[in-house]
Amino acid sequence: KGFVDIAPAPDLWSLLFSKYTTMLVTDEGEDYPYLVVGLLLNPNGVTAALDTIHDFMDMTRDDITDLSFTLQADVIGYDWKYYDFDAGVYTIVPDMNYVIRDRDGFFYKLRFVDFYSDEGVKGYPTFEFARL
Repeated sequence: KGFVDIAPAPDLWSLLFSKYTTMLVTDEGEDYPYLVVGLLLNPNGVTAALDTIHDFMDMTRDDITDLSFTLQADVIGYDWKYYDFDAGVYTIVPDMNYVIRDRDGFFYKLRFVDFYSDEGVKGYPTFEFARL
């Protein structure tokens, strides 16, 4: 019997969309686990930073020099969206651009535009990205 390798080699991927558990805090200050859908970085050399200043379409390599990049796997995570209780849907947070530096040193800009499929099913993130 052999093993089935379902994950790519660590040097072959940069981003992982997944369900994962994060810790949230109650109003009383107690931690509790919460299942989310978000974007995780490869912990083997991929870094990212959040930019809320520049327009996504106009952002260039010159705009990212002052960003603070981190190896934190969930730096992009799940909070690029929020649940609108009045509308009963997830809504994308505007003006949240992410800059990702891959293992080869290339920079990419990324922003989320939707969390629903064309059929209206939640959990299907749509995003734009471009190399800087």
